[in-house]
Amino acid sequence: MSDMEKYYKLVKQFLETYKMDGVCEFMVDWSPEDDNPTITVYIVIDINWLKKIQTRPESIARKLRERVKDEIKKWLGVDVYVGSIARKCNEDLSESSQDYIVTKSQLKKIIESVI
Repeated sequence: MSDMEKYYKLVKQFLETYKMDGVCEFMVDWSPEDDNPTITVYIVIDINWLKKIQTRPESIARKLRERVKDEIKKWLGVDVYVGSIARKCNEDLSESSQDYIVTKSQLKKIIESVI
């Protein structure tokens, strides 16, 4: 297993435990055939949630992308490209501003399961 493949799995497992208000899901992609392989993360933002916020959608999406990129860099030490799309989500999303906290023990378990 290559280092990039390990990072890909780490990012994918990390995002399975990471929750953000207004986000339906995270999609992680990686193309091992590329000359310079990069892990790509797409944030799927609930379009109904975006409409309720009284801020420009582009600004909210940019902040969400920056936050995800920073969190992945902080916890895993991996630079990733983060994009976003908006669509209707099936589930009812909470409107609270509570953040999900990943503990060091949870992060350690994620890393150990991949390596």
